[in-house]
Amino acid sequence: MAFKRKSNDDSQGPKINLAAVHATVTNARAISDDVAVFTLKCDGFSFYNLRLVPKKDKPNDYFIGIPSTKGKDGNYYKQYALYLSDEAAQSIIADVLTALE
Repeated sequence: MAFKRKSNDDSQGPKINLAAVHATVTNARAISDDVAVFTLKCDGFSFYNLRLVPKKDKPNDYFIGIPSTKGKDGNYYKQYALYLSDEAAQSIIADVLTALE
């Protein structure tokens, strides 16, 4: 069952403070030439199966993808929401790239 959302704009949610929850990147592994999966481990909780995917228009620039599942209607739905500031996202991306080296 999917929950109705008022907006598809993910920038409207509260931003997580990564320093306050001692967030670290773990289990980073490449699953193809340009996609990696990783876990964002925090105090008391973890975000599993996050993906690091290159942007189509800028192959050396990445975004963090949230895991999704296919519904009975054929559409894909996010398993959870994760709201990050631009600085926090760039920090995580750098940590994943470092872990993959």
